[in-house]
Amino acid sequence: MFLMSNAVDTAGPEGQDPAAELRQLRAENTRLRQRIDEQDLRFETLIEGSRAGYWTWDIASEEMFLSPGALAIFGISATTVQNRHDLRVLILPDDLTLVARVREQHILSKGRIPFRCTFRARHREGGIIWVHSFGRIASWTPDGRPSLMFGCCFDVTREQEQQQAFEASFEQLHLILSNIHAGIWDHNVETGEAIWSDRLYEILGYEAGALPASRETLYQLMHPDDREKVRLAARNHFEEGLPYRVEFRVRHQHGHYHWVEAHGTCTRATDGQPLRMIGAMLDIQDRKEKELALERQSYHLHEVTRLAMIGSWELDFVNETLYWSPEVREMHGVASDFKPDLLTGIDFYVEEDRPTITEAVKQCRLACKPFELQLRLQPVEGEIFWARARGEPVLDSKGEVVKLRGILQNIDEPKRRELELRRTLEVVSKQNTRLTHFAHIVTHNLRTHTGNLRSLLDLYRTEDDAEMREELIELFGSTSETLFSTIEELSELVKVQSQVEQERAVLAFEDVLQKVKQILASEVEALDAQIEADFSAAPQIAFVPAYLESIFLNMASNALKYRSPERVPLLRIRSRPLPGGHVELAFRDNGQGIDLQRHGHKLFGLYQTFHRNADAHGVGLFLVKSQVESQGGSVSVRSEVDVGTTFTFVL
Repeated sequence: MFLMSNAVDTAGPEGQDPAAELRQLRAENTRLRQRIDEQDLRFETLIEGSRAGYWTWDIASEEMFLSPGALAIFGISATTVQNRHDLRVLILPDDLTLVARVREQHILSKGRIPFRCTFRARHREGGIIWVHSFGRIASWTPDGRPSLMFGCCFDVTREQEQQQAFEASFEQLHLILSNIHAGIWDHNVETGEAIWSDRLYEILGYEAGALPASRETLYQLMHPDDREKVRLAARNHFEEGLPYRVEFRVRHQHGHYHWVEAHGTCTRATDGQPLRMIGAMLDIQDRKEKELALERQSYHLHEVTRLAMIGSWELDFVNETLYWSPEVREMHGVASDFKPDLLTGIDFYVEEDRPTITEAVKQCRLACKPFELQLRLQPVEGEIFWARARGEPVLDSKGEVVKLRGILQNIDEPKRRELELRRTLEVVSKQNTRLTHFAHIVTHNLRTHTGNLRSLLDLYRTEDDAEMREELIELFGSTSETLFSTIEELSELVKVQSQVEQERAVLAFEDVLQKVKQILASEVEALDAQIEADFSAAPQIAFVPAYLESIFLNMASNALKYRSPERVPLLRIRSRPLPGGHVELAFRDNGQGIDLQRHGHKLFGLYQTFHRNADAHGVGLFLVKSQVESQGGSVSVRSEVDVGTTFTFVL
């Protein structure tokens, strides 16, 4: 502002026109005001563009002038106020005390202590903002009191939130590092120098500062076998950008090696070259020991399950999934990507055993009843084998069955030995019974024959009539022949009972039948009998030749011997394969038949006859049954009087 006097001279110095001088002064004043307005505009633009505002404070009147930028910081519209506002109503009470204290220090120090503080205020649209403000006393009264204060304010909410987030992240990082007990390292890639935290020294087994912190020191402490691995991990991180994470062993102060794990990342120059490597080191010795122990246990478990041919399974009712271990998959003969379910799992069992396993699973789920079964399983490829299936329920917190868990074991070899032993025991038991019965029969028969001979001998000694003595001699002969025949039959039975292990051969059923037909040719022709055979399903078998011929001969001769007088004799023979390599051989005739209700219990007994045939001795069926059972086979019979009889042999 320019000051002018009240008097106006009509002529200026050197005779200048006063009116012209006045016009010149006014023009100069206009240019000056324009320059001031331009500077004010620049100042306003600078302040507003920096998210800032300025204020002036008349301390005596407590009036505060706020620029539009300052008003915008607090959410106040410049059109609603006269640019004067009391900010104290917006500043939070706790921070208002801080602002007053900083201002008081500035005033008392006569401006030497700057007025600078950060405070919180309420935004007019809601929420809390952070404001940073600084200023100074612009003028003082003659008695030394402040009269006018000028300053700027900035919205630092974003910076403050970032700072708080950083502090929170730093606190979290501190907690994480404290909990995982990590050691921190900072390596200069170019010089090899490093900074190690105290915890890192502790992990390495040394006192803090006991070793020079450098990359070379760390390499010297590494196990020789691990150095190349660590170098390769670092090179891949520098050149390929791969994550740097590597496990290695370091030598402790007392000489033993300790497992650690290092993580890190590098900072790079503008040309991409690595400058520094910063990271953390963890003590993983306990984890490694547990991993090694788990590895050993896993190996031993794998070997045990492999040798024991055992695997595990789990049926999840919640997710409707069925898990098979690799061993169980191998037993079923399926690929590793095969996805089983309950239905397909049960389908692998033979048809006769499916109801058993289905009911066991049902009872285990509904009644919490564990099960252990021995069942036959049919793999995708290979033969049927015996398996032990065990299962037990898994309950949730409510006591409901959510899973079934168990094992599957291949027990084919011991099971077959068990079954073979059981069959052998049954055979031995039956043989013992037959031998006991046989001994009684032999004793009875021999006693009868020898008693007859003794009686005839006593009569011969006391008889004087020559003709009668001649008849007694003839009776001696017939009785002796009967005794010899009995001894021959008993001798053959003894051979069968005592010689279980006979040499086997592969025999064609058709060849054996033709041999028997030749033996019975005259009888077959005389009776016009018919023998029909179908061996196409199972044409041959490995069996004792004499025993198989005996079966055919006895069955064919019985069909002729016990024929019906009402029809021509007909014998049908067929064979078919059975599981486990067995063969079924059936003989069906149309003869007189047998009343099994009356005679079934003694059908295969020695010297048991059920018809009035004169040539019936009751030895054939006993002999055949003994021969078959001595080789682990069995025989069964179905018969109907005056219809016929069917003998079925399982060989």
